[in-house]
Amino acid sequence: MTTTTASLVSRIVALLRLRGGPQDFPHSPRLAVALLAVGISLDAANGIALGRGAQEPARALLSASVVLGLSWVALAIRRLTARYLQTATALLACGAAFALMSLAIAPLMAPALAADAPLDGGARVLAAVALGLFFWQLAVLAHIMRNAMDSGFGFALCLVASWVVAYWALDRLLFGPPA
Repeated sequence: MTTTTASLVSRIVALLRLRGGPQDFPHSPRLAVALLAVGISLDAANGIALGRGAQEPARALLSASVVLGLSWVALAIRRLTARYLQTATALLACGAAFALMSLAIAPLMAPALAADAPLDGGARVLAAVALGLFFWQLAVLAHIMRNAMDSGFGFALCLVASWVVAYWALDRLLFGPPA
């Protein structure tokens, strides 16, 4: 692992531990675009591993668009758009990290999601892990936005939760209810 890669990984790990902030990431459009591509690929792979089908790349692009667009709006309202690139980079890096963690359990969850039967013990544990990852990701994204906006954690958490609702609503509108 190169020094640059090791440095990026250590910054991502620090964010996952709710340490540091987006200001610790370089102001690099190239890095942001690379992380966007990696994140969309990993999100799409997660959906496919869960048996959701060919719409997953479009869904992953929608998810990234919602997060990036609404984070820009939030920063613009506070007149902090100069912080956008580093904030977007941190959001994309953490999104990719969580997608990678989710990808580790997605193939194990797919059979339980496909069956109409009640969840057995193993499926319940996997569901709890997935739910834990979801709430952890919300906390990390709120931590990033708290730092980027110089706001309180509660405000940032409400902001990020509203992004989840916006994504779910748009996803359902564009792709229909889950199968």
